[in-house]
Amino acid sequence: MNDGAIIAPVLAPLEVDNSWTPKAAGDFDGDQHTDVFWQNTDGRTSIWLMNGRSIRSSGSPRAVTAGWQVQVAADVDADGKTDLLWRNGTSSGLWVMDGLSIRLDVPLPPLYSMWHMVGALQGAINPVH
Repeated sequence: MNDGAIIAPVLAPLEVDNSWTPKAAGDFDGDQHTDVFWQNTDGRTSIWLMNGRSIRSSGSPRAVTAGWQVQVAADVDADGKTDLLWRNGTSSGLWVMDGLSIRLDVPLPPLYSMWHMVGALQGAINPVH
Protein backbone atom coordinates (compact mmCIF):
# COMPACT_ATOMS: atom_id res chain seq x y z
CA MET A 1 0.00 0.00 0.00
CA ASN A 2 1.04 3.55 -0.66
CA ASP A 3 -1.00 6.18 1.21
CA GLY A 4 -4.00 3.83 1.16
CA ALA A 5 -3.68 2.89 -2.53
CA ILE A 6 -3.03 -0.77 -3.32
CA ILE A 7 0.09 -1.05 -5.46
CA ALA A 8 0.09 -4.83 -5.97
CA PRO A 9 -2.72 -7.41 -5.68
CA VAL A 10 -1.57 -8.90 -2.36
CA LEU A 11 -4.89 -10.71 -1.73
CA ALA A 12 -4.90 -12.73 -4.96
CA PRO A 13 -5.41 -15.62 -5.53
CA LEU A 14 -7.63 -15.90 -2.44
CA GLU A 15 -10.76 -13.80 -2.22
CA VAL A 16 -11.59 -12.05 1.03
CA ASP A 17 -15.00 -10.61 1.80
CA ASN A 18 -15.89 -8.04 4.48
CA SER A 19 -16.49 -10.72 7.12
CA TRP A 20 -12.69 -11.31 7.33
CA THR A 21 -10.36 -8.94 9.19
CA PRO A 22 -6.56 -9.11 9.37
CA LYS A 23 -5.87 -9.37 13.13
CA ALA A 24 -2.13 -9.92 13.36
CA ALA A 25 1.06 -10.06 11.35
CA GLY A 26 4.11 -12.09 12.30
CA ASP A 27 6.37 -14.92 11.23
CA PHE A 28 4.19 -17.95 12.03
CA ASP A 29 6.46 -20.50 10.33
CA GLY A 30 9.92 -19.12 11.13
CA ASP A 31 10.96 -18.48 7.51
CA GLN A 32 11.81 -14.78 8.09
CA HIS A 33 8.76 -13.61 6.07
CA THR A 34 5.86 -11.75 7.66
CA ASP A 35 2.63 -13.77 7.52
CA VAL A 36 -0.97 -12.63 8.08
CA PHE A 37 -3.50 -13.95 10.62
CA TRP A 38 -7.18 -13.38 9.74
CA GLN A 39 -10.37 -13.79 11.79
CA ASN A 40 -13.91 -14.04 10.42
CA THR A 41 -16.95 -12.60 12.19
CA ASP A 42 -18.24 -16.19 12.56
CA GLY A 43 -15.10 -17.27 14.49
CA ARG A 44 -13.18 -18.98 11.69
CA THR A 45 -9.46 -18.21 11.54
CA SER A 46 -6.96 -18.33 8.71
CA ILE A 47 -3.25 -17.77 8.27
CA TRP A 48 -1.57 -16.76 5.04
CA LEU A 49 2.06 -17.89 4.99
CA MET A 50 3.71 -15.30 2.79
CA ASN A 51 6.76 -15.12 0.56
CA GLY A 52 7.06 -11.41 -0.12
CA ARG A 53 3.78 -10.37 -1.76
CA SER A 54 2.85 -13.97 -2.68
CA ILE A 55 0.76 -16.32 -0.56
CA ARG A 56 2.92 -19.44 -0.27
CA SER A 57 0.38 -21.45 1.72
CA SER A 58 -2.78 -20.90 3.74
CA GLY A 59 -4.89 -22.77 6.24
CA SER A 60 -7.21 -22.55 9.19
CA PRO A 61 -5.77 -23.45 12.60
CA ARG A 62 -9.15 -23.59 14.39
CA ALA A 63 -12.38 -21.63 14.79
CA VAL A 64 -13.07 -19.79 18.04
CA THR A 65 -16.38 -19.08 19.74
CA ALA A 66 -17.97 -15.63 19.81
CA GLY A 67 -16.13 -12.94 21.75
CA TRP A 68 -12.58 -14.31 21.44
CA GLN A 69 -10.16 -11.77 19.97
CA VAL A 70 -6.40 -11.83 19.39
CA GLN A 71 -4.76 -9.35 21.74
CA VAL A 72 -1.04 -9.88 21.11
CA ALA A 73 1.00 -11.62 18.42
CA ALA A 74 4.54 -12.35 19.68
CA ASP A 75 7.10 -15.15 19.85
CA VAL A 76 6.28 -16.16 23.43
CA ASP A 77 8.35 -19.36 23.56
CA ALA A 78 11.39 -17.98 21.66
CA ASP A 79 11.26 -20.58 18.86
CA GLY A 80 11.34 -17.99 16.07
CA LYS A 81 7.61 -18.34 15.33
CA THR A 82 4.82 -15.92 16.22
CA ASP A 83 2.31 -17.08 18.84
CA LEU A 84 -1.14 -15.65 19.66
CA LEU A 85 -2.55 -14.40 22.98
CA TRP A 86 -6.36 -14.44 23.03
CA ARG A 87 -8.94 -12.82 25.29
CA ASN A 88 -12.69 -13.09 25.83
CA GLY A 89 -13.77 -10.83 28.70
CA THR A 90 -11.86 -12.12 31.71
CA SER A 91 -10.87 -15.41 29.99
CA SER A 92 -7.55 -15.63 28.15
CA GLY A 93 -5.47 -18.20 26.35
CA LEU A 94 -2.32 -18.75 24.32
CA TRP A 95 -1.83 -20.53 21.02
CA VAL A 96 1.80 -21.58 20.58
CA MET A 97 2.01 -21.76 16.80
CA ASP A 98 3.97 -23.86 14.32
CA GLY A 99 3.10 -22.58 10.87
CA LEU A 100 -0.58 -23.30 10.22
CA SER A 101 -0.88 -25.57 13.29
CA ILE A 102 -1.46 -24.88 16.96
CA ARG A 103 1.38 -26.72 18.70
CA LEU A 104 0.10 -25.93 22.18
CA ASP A 105 -3.23 -24.47 23.37
CA VAL A 106 -2.74 -23.03 26.86
CA PRO A 107 -5.58 -21.64 28.99
CA LEU A 108 -4.31 -18.69 31.05
CA PRO A 109 -5.50 -17.41 34.44
CA PRO A 110 -8.48 -15.03 34.39
CA LEU A 111 -7.79 -11.32 33.92
CA TYR A 112 -9.66 -8.45 35.49
CA SER A 113 -11.61 -6.55 32.85
CA MET A 114 -9.57 -3.40 33.58
CA TRP A 115 -6.31 -5.20 32.62
CA HIS A 116 -5.10 -5.00 29.04
CA MET A 117 -2.67 -7.28 27.22
CA VAL A 118 0.11 -5.41 25.46
CA GLY A 119 2.96 -6.28 23.04
CA ALA A 120 6.48 -7.65 23.19
CA LEU A 121 6.58 -10.93 25.07
CA GLN A 122 9.64 -12.34 23.28
CA GLY A 123 10.66 -15.50 25.13
CA ALA A 124 8.46 -14.65 28.11
CA ILE A 125 7.59 -18.29 28.78
CA ASN A 126 8.98 -21.62 27.76
CA PRO A 127 6.21 -24.25 27.68
CA VAL A 128 7.13 -27.87 28.23
CA HIS A 129 7.59 -29.58 24.84
